[in-house]
Amino acid sequence: MRNSLPALLSLALIPAASVGQVSIPKGNIVQVLNKDKRFTLYRKMLKTTGMETFLSTTHPYTVFAPTNDAFKKLPKSVIKAITETDAYGSQVAAASAVKGKYGLISFTNGVSPTGQPLTYKFMSHSETFITTISDKNGVTANGVKIIGEIHASNGTILIVDSILPVVMPAPAPSGLSPAINPLLLKYGLGHYVLPARKSNGISR
Repeated sequence: MRNSLPALLSLALIPAASVGQVSIPKGNIVQVLNKDKRFTLYRKMLKTTGMETFLSTTHPYTVFAPTNDAFKKLPKSVIKAITETDAYGSQVAAASAVKGKYGLISFTNGVSPTGQPLTYKFMSHSETFITTISDKNGVTANGVKIIGEIHASNGTILIVDSILPVVMPAPAPSGLSPAINPLLLKYGLGHYVLPARKSNGISR
């Protein structure tokens, strides 16, 4: 999976939108995360899966970064699997990042900043999706609450209170479509949906 990540991250189709940040801190996404003790487990997963290499580049990215407390909602064995093993962590890590720069104010009622769906291919056959909802209780992404944001020189870190689940269309009967790792399904870190229709939300 490590070798497929460059292609994975290169397929976002909609360019970044301005979110009007007042100032940009020194450092890219990885450097900012490295300075923040709340994200040690997320950083470990990014390093294990090779994602930190891509999140250190100049391309704008938005990451949905779970805190250590978010990871600790899971059994220790699952935390160890997704932070120390590429086979288990790669789908979770990939699902946490999208190409483009978005902030909390970018999302209203499930519509992306451009007003259109954001399509993002997962591996070579299918898609994963992020649907955002903004209401009086705040903003959620795939049911996970966004509790804050941090700006970096190459994008935005959206802080989430739980690990963002991997959401994909159900695999084709042929078995050629990618499938969500069974461990993720078991612990609520992934689920399937019907084939996507172009509608509200970020389909990524």
